[in-house]
Amino acid sequence: MQNHLEQRTEWDCGVIAFSRLTGLPYEEIVQDVPKAAVVGMTVDEWIGYLSRKGFQVVRCNPTDRWAPPCAHLVAIAGGLRYHWIYQDQHGIHDPSHGLKYVHPQDPRLLNFEFYSGRILTVLVPSSGNLPHDLGNP
Repeated sequence: MQNHLEQRTEWDCGVIAFSRLTGLPYEEIVQDVPKAAVVGMTVDEWIGYLSRKGFQVVRCNPTDRWAPPCAHLVAIAGGLRYHWIYQDQHGIHDPSHGLKYVHPQDPRLLNFEFYSGRILTVLVPSSGNLPHDLGNP
């Protein structure tokens, strides 16, 4: 399986990750919040947007255990920039041009070795993907 996500702009990684996470069409997100594809959005802006669209959103620390699907905010360029990636049951999908052809099950993706660090994880809860410290045994 090849990673089939690809950024259209320098800043739309969040649009792609949250489109996959929620099922909202890319075009709908960009129509609702055009800046998401032009200059990006903060974590709080994404959580607010998804909440207004009717999604329950859970923000997790890097040490929390979770089950996919989810979106991860990772640090890149030695921590100078941030980037959204998407994880599902098939692995991690990175829409950046440099990693779009890396297999989602590549251990370097699964262990976050391509990144300077994982900052946080965002879930739109479905059966079985809540972090254990939020009540999911």
